[in-house]
Amino acid sequence: MIARFRLAFRAMLVLAVLSTMTMPVSLINAPTMIQAQEDDPDDIVIAGSGYLFLEAMVENWIATYQDNVDSDSTFSIEAQGNNDGFERLCSGTTDFTMATREISDEEIINCQENGVEFVEILLAVDGLALATDVENEVSCIPYESVATIFQSEAPPTWNAIVPTGAEVPIDIFGPQSLGRGYTLLTILMDNVEPRVEYEPFEEPAEIIEAISQSDENDLGFMTLAEWNELEDTDDTALLSLSSPQSTDCVAPTAGSLSTGEYPATLQMLMYVNAASLEDTAIQEFVQFGLGEDEAPIEERPLAGIAAAEGFTAPVQAIFDRSSNNIRGPITGRTFTRTTAPASVNTATEGEITVRGASISTYGTQTLFDSFNTTFPNITVDLKPYGEERAWQALCNGEVSAIQTSGAPSDDILELCAANDITPFEIYYGSQAVVMVVSAESTLPACLNSDQVAQILFPEDIADIGDAEEDAETSGEDVPSGDADTADTPDEEENVASDEATEAPTAEDDEDTEVQRDEEATTDAAPSGEESAESDSQDTEEDTANAEDTNAAEDDSETTDEDTSGDAETESDGDAETSADDSESDTPEQPAPPTPQGPTNWSEIFTDETDLDLPLVVLVPDLGVLETDIVHSIAVPTRDTLRRTDEPTIQETPAETGFTNEVDYRLASVAANDGAITYVFWDTYASYENRDSLRLMAIDTGAGCVPPSVETITDGSYPIAFDVRLVVAEEALNEPVTASLLWHSLSREGLSALETLDLVGFDRVELETRRGEIFTLIDEATAAADDAPPADDSETPPPAEDETETPSSDPEAEASDDEEPGDSATDAPEESDGSESEDEPAESETDSTGEDSPADGDSEDEE
Repeated sequence: MIARFRLAFRAMLVLAVLSTMTMPVSLINAPTMIQAQEDDPDDIVIAGSGYLFLEAMVENWIATYQDNVDSDSTFSIEAQGNNDGFERLCSGTTDFTMATREISDEEIINCQENGVEFVEILLAVDGLALATDVENEVSCIPYESVATIFQSEAPPTWNAIVPTGAEVPIDIFGPQSLGRGYTLLTILMDNVEPRVEYEPFEEPAEIIEAISQSDENDLGFMTLAEWNELEDTDDTALLSLSSPQSTDCVAPTAGSLSTGEYPATLQMLMYVNAASLEDTAIQEFVQFGLGEDEAPIEERPLAGIAAAEGFTAPVQAIFDRSSNNIRGPITGRTFTRTTAPASVNTATEGEITVRGASISTYGTQTLFDSFNTTFPNITVDLKPYGEERAWQALCNGEVSAIQTSGAPSDDILELCAANDITPFEIYYGSQAVVMVVSAESTLPACLNSDQVAQILFPEDIADIGDAEEDAETSGEDVPSGDADTADTPDEEENVASDEATEAPTAEDDEDTEVQRDEEATTDAAPSGEESAESDSQDTEEDTANAEDTNAAEDDSETTDEDTSGDAETESDGDAETSADDSESDTPEQPAPPTPQGPTNWSEIFTDETDLDLPLVVLVPDLGVLETDIVHSIAVPTRDTLRRTDEPTIQETPAETGFTNEVDYRLASVAANDGAITYVFWDTYASYENRDSLRLMAIDTGAGCVPPSVETITDGSYPIAFDVRLVVAEEALNEPVTASLLWHSLSREGLSALETLDLVGFDRVELETRRGEIFTLIDEATAAADDAPPADDSETPPPAEDETETPSSDPEAEASDDEEPGDSATDAPEESDGSESEDEPAESETDSTGEDSPADGDSEDEE
């Protein structure tokens, strides 16, 4: 520990440094100042913060620009503090204001009164890195505890900071008082110097070495940029921080600093007078620093300049957003908004109908569950009718939100444009199912659609004794596993007859079962026909020893077929005996179809004359989403059952010791040439022994495409789908729609989606779009407030709404391939429900959230 007087001496030095933040820069930095005559019409004036490190960065930016661009412009830096900079910005006497804090509400009002608009861009970030021993049980502390630690007379104990911490004092190591870490810590604590005694070091590497040589109860601090420059940090780890606004622990990264998610962050901001952007020289200067759109971060001039001046460079998405702000120009606060738009209020009540591709429910259901937690009074009525039909409903103004599994067609976009509907789309990421064989397998590298069908769905239902007719007479279920693309041949007949919609077709029943498996909706009560078909499906699954969690419940209501108890652990013979014993008590049922398929790979790869290899198919439980996806995308034209004959191995043998059936399947495939299975991409990517596996390429008509992050996200790998949410911008004046969109990019919403490990999920890029939707919601609300009241007497009743609502289960009609024809689901007896689900909940527009929290702008002068 150092003596108190040594810290006091250094404190005097750092105060001298901090005082420069309000002192005219000409008094302290005249030799490096870039200045021109104020009356020069080509002079570009930069006012604002006198923070030395920020000013040095801007000077570097100017010098780099002048070295690379032939320009007659001259620059004048007049750094006299944040307050002075914002005053000059709002009076129109400066082109730029650099700042280490956001503009306040009072300053914005001043700008508005003077008719001045500004564009906000983010130049760089500085983050406080708190390092501790890697063995320390504490990995996250509240942000407010940072002040507790550094403003204490003596180092506190760990358990005073975190209940799980050790009951021993914290040993603190840090930089000397003129270091970047010390200066940053002081600014973050409202320009109050740390009071606690700690051992100082000149170099960050010395701090890390001191931590590694001490026990696990120590703590060191520096900037994140300094930490990232260190080479040996294996014995240490950075603490995460939670904030008063959220209990989520956020680790310090370039991304979390860029979006402000990490609490101990200082942003280096630049406010540009929007009127100055009419000068092409000023536009050229800003765009030079930000670099070309989509360019990698290492090609952005400001990124290199920020790093050279000891800052952390923002991520690429931040630079792109800043460029977009300049080009717009998009005025007002974008990077420093911390509260939701006024119309977003967690007390808002209402209902929103979401239609779309049922396959996307894999991701959107997670988002909607999170939304219902935050907005408990808003009901999400999810109706996965199929992608094409959903897009039509959005573009016709019938619904305000849809979920999709891919980008819209040109025809759909033309329909939206014709109806003055502007879709706002959010892409969260993609998911894929991959076919896996052993890395040592002698099998060819690619499977086409027919071969996939032969392996998993070998025979058409029509070839298995006319199973559809049996299902109609006996109530058997004939699942196809097609979540979105099964055709509905009776659709035109349904248009002409209400009776057709009252009796669901076999295809409808298939889709209903698929939707139950995906848990896409929970409001559809099964009809008598559906119960019967579930019972028949249970019979089929018992015969195959399938682990179907619904079988026991359904069969206990109607049959005694499951009297064998633990059917999933018994042999086929035991299951059949049990079923035979129960036949005396139940009506005789026709035997369920059992699809038979090839048993040797030579039947799959007929051109491989030397391939004599037994085919072993290891499959997941019946009814899982992976099977539905493979069927609906790879072999959508086949209306089949998944095979359950001898080459198929479904259960995990107890003697193997595997408790996870996925691990069992993957391990079995790795050890056996000729074995094949299928899993989600993220399951494969997280499998520890994936080097023992090989992924099969898939050809659905456009050539063999192997699965990879690139082919999944660009849509070229066939067995993949996107998770997207689309809302109509014109509906954002509705509090319910605005709340859903805002939550979809909120910390809570993105944290929920992050658990899915979607391919291409980029949280930082998504977080940068919050400013965009903030503006859209505010503009839509303002436009609605300014619009004249509608004359209800001239508004025709929304008759189309009734034709959009199915009479039976909406999930039963999920189909991406069917031709749009919403009238096929016409149900007069449910017309009241259709009106409530399709009409926006305009009665909630008075819940404008006037009690929403203020922005809490800091007035600190720097």
